[in-house]
Amino acid sequence: LGRPDRHWLSSLGDYLQGRRLAAVACSVLIIGGIVFAFLSKPTEIPHAGVAQGTFTTAVGAMEHLDLADGSRIELNTNTRLNVNYTAAERAIYLLHGEAHFVVEAEKHRPFVVYTDIGAVRAIGTAFRVRVLEADVEVTVAEGIVDLDLLAPIDPTVGDRDTRRPPVVQQKLGKLVAGQSTRFARRENEPRSVQQMSVAEIARTLSWRNGELTFSGESLEEVVHEVSRYTDIDIVIVDPNLEGLRIGGVFRTGETDALLDILSTSFG
Repeated sequence: LGRPDRHWLSSLGDYLQGRRLAAVACSVLIIGGIVFAFLSKPTEIPHAGVAQGTFTTAVGAMEHLDLADGSRIELNTNTRLNVNYTAAERAIYLLHGEAHFVVEAEKHRPFVVYTDIGAVRAIGTAFRVRVLEADVEVTVAEGIVDLDLLAPIDPTVGDRDTRRPPVVQQKLGKLVAGQSTRFARRENEPRSVQQMSVAEIARTLSWRNGELTFSGESLEEVVHEVSRYTDIDIVIVDPNLEGLRIGGVFRTGETDALLDILSTSFG
């Protein structure tokens, strides 16, 4: 600017002389070093999920949690759990209800779901845990999990104290994809493992899509399952009807639709 008769390259050449040239060269080296250091450092993309806290769903409600390591939890109706991530362990305390877990693999930091009865330990897998009155039901959709029986907790404590690691009383073995089992605290009780097809696992997990799928279950089982998603009490007055076999797909919470079908299709 101000010297239109001279070519811009000549002006640049005048600028890049002596001390100015040294200053520019030094600046280029510094910038280049910063860029190299940034590009050579492994890029770590932090997850915006949760690592601590207690989460609850109401009757008939379902929620999902994105965890800090990229794992995911889907909570079914009337479920309560506590998330407690540490440097050594990713601990989930399932206090009651049912949840499905999709776990990101971390070799040196296991993912463990604790209940009052036992623990399910995984590295990278997908599985479902349901807390029943006296049992814990586990179904594995992908990968492998280890099952542990835990020592009884102090009844004065109530829910498991997340500050103290639970004590493993007995190793129960492994469960692989396509298998389901129930285990309890009762001594010397045989633990049977059920082999499940892909379709059977899909039916078990259909609640994740807001559906309840039945394929020949008894009316007693169907009513028990449907009742989990409503505050309405459903009572089978005639015990002869409890064994009636039911098949079909129902939306969770649509109790009236179920009763209408029982009336119109089954009399």
